Amino acid sequence: MRDYGFYRLMDDLLAYNSSWQWTEQVGRNAGDIRFKQTEGYYVYDLDLPGVAPEDLKATVDANVLTLEYQKNGKTHQESISFGNNLNLGNMKISLKLGVLTIKVPLKEEAQKRTIKIDVE
Repeated sequence: MRDYGFYRLMDDLLAYNSSWQWTEQVGRNAGDIRFKQTEGYYVYDLDLPGVAPEDLKATVDANVLTLEYQKNGKTHQESISFGNNLNLGNMKISLKLGVLTIKVPLKEEAQKRTIKIDVE
């Protein structure tokens, strides 16, 4: 039997309702981003060595997260477009030892759940 969880996950990431785009200004590839799905969350990790927390700014507009930071005297900007299945209002972002972690909860209706089947 095939596990369709992986395919559902990829649809969430790459399909029409969710896109994964980093701005061309930095040239970061999707492979540079580590991703995992935990119970009720999507977690994204990316390396930002040499970036101080005070030099990092994150903003959300509609479904787009924009990161702006200073590194080596240059300003960099990167953006991620998220689908409608994520609760961006409760997103958490942390920077620890040069690794930026973005933790985004799934909306309640997008989470896996069991549905009771009535027998008549």
